[in-house]
Amino acid sequence: MDRVRERINELNRKGNVPRLNPRIGREAYLESAEKIYDSGINYYRNKEYDKAYVMFLRFAILVGRELPTHPDSYGKVPPELIEHMDAATRYACELKQQLVYRFAHEEQRIAESARNLALPTTPGSPRPSSIGSRLTAGSIPIQPRSDSLLPQSPRPRSSESFPAFSERGQPLRPVTIPRDILTLFEMVSNANTAKGIETCGILFGYSSPTSFLVTDLLIPKQTGTTDTCSMENEEEIAEYQIENDLTMIGWIHTHPTQSCFMSSVDLHTHSCYQNLLPESIAIVVSPRSEPRYGVFRLTDPPGLGIVTRCTERGFHVHEDLGDRPAYRDADGPTGHVRWTDAHRKTKLIDLRVL
Repeated sequence: MDRVRERINELNRKGNVPRLNPRIGREAYLESAEKIYDSGINYYRNKEYDKAYVMFLRFAILVGRELPTHPDSYGKVPPELIEHMDAATRYACELKQQLVYRFAHEEQRIAESARNLALPTTPGSPRPSSIGSRLTAGSIPIQPRSDSLLPQSPRPRSSESFPAFSERGQPLRPVTIPRDILTLFEMVSNANTAKGIETCGILFGYSSPTSFLVTDLLIPKQTGTTDTCSMENEEEIAEYQIENDLTMIGWIHTHPTQSCFMSSVDLHTHSCYQNLLPESIAIVVSPRSEPRYGVFRLTDPPGLGIVTRCTERGFHVHEDLGDRPAYRDADGPTGHVRWTDAHRKTKLIDLRVL
């Protein structure tokens, strides 16, 4: 976790800008700001997200903190730059979350490689968690994990091992989900649902070369509205993943006032997960509608590519899709998701009560 924090802090240092020099004309700074913003957009479209994050952070600091102090600005910034600053701030916040997840994933793989070069370990053996150790008697109880359903040792890859494929023909490893996760998530989101506020969570589990098993439901600190939910303190999420040697398999959220579907905001959120792991899933729970839940993934192509390249924010239409679907069910007859009613329980960690 320290390495993840160090890498984010290094990007933050690169994103900072020196204090404004009043002897340099205001127009030069305005031109520089536009170039920085354009660079951020280009990096984003090219999926160079670490460089995009630095550019958007640099732009937001230059326009928000420095430009208003220039003698020729009289405390004001051109309206078009204000609009860009709002967009850059949203980009930076979203990219930071995605980079934390990516860095955690990379550091986890580095740690796994180091362990494999050291002493042999038992696949799937849980490790102590400093987050878990902070749970108190007033916290939501955590059920012990049974290892009987963990993915077994690697088997030769065959057509039977990969019953599902993406639209481009890429094999998708099956994902098994305990059915009790739906009841558990509805229970922890009831208070927000009653107020019409969305709730979100992260799905963690174990992986093998041929399959995934969801074992943990983590509810991060978050803020929500009637149609959005934003996670906070992403470092805690990465810390839990690394310390428990888990794979992030997807996410889950409620639609307390809407039906079960993926909004444009949901599509953008899920593109971050699916770009990291093609088998990633998004579960939508709609307690007041039928069907009450759905398990989805972006089509690939065209959904994943179009949503990833899209630079719009908020609720919008992806016109490039035309009549083609942006997403599809992942637990249907041709999907890669399987539900299980086996005698085991999902482990619940609710960071909101810590």
